[in-house]
Formats: sequence, structure tokens, C-alpha cells
Amino acid sequence: MGETFGPRKLALEDLEWPRRLAARLVRDPHTAEDAVQDTLVIALQAGQGPASSLRAWLARVLRNALR
Repeated sequence: MGETFGPRKLALEDLEWPRRLAARLVRDPHTAEDAVQDTLVIALQAGQGPASSLRAWLARVLRNALR
């Protein structure tokens, strides 16, 4: 089963790498922040990540949010 996560498990330091990734993928900081927020909403709605790499899954969700 995948890793379970929720609002209480997310910490501010967990948001640094998605923010850096989004900033590299788009030049507009507002678009990047919106994509990170969309990613977090999708992750929280899913309730749990994949059994493999949660970070890779979140990176894919983030990339898809920017399409």
C-alpha cells in the first residue's frame, strides 16, 4: 500500500522541493505557486500516495498541473 499523508503530516520544509521544481519548469512565480497548491490539493484528495516513490508521484502531479 502507498504512503498515507494528510494536512498534519505536511510540513513547510516538505514544500521546498516542489516549489523549486515548479520554479524551474515555469518562469512565472505565481503560476509556479498555483501549481504547487494544485498538487497539494490533489495529494490531499487522494489520501495516499503510490507504493513506490511518493516524491516521484508528486513531481508527476506537479508537471501535469502545469500543462
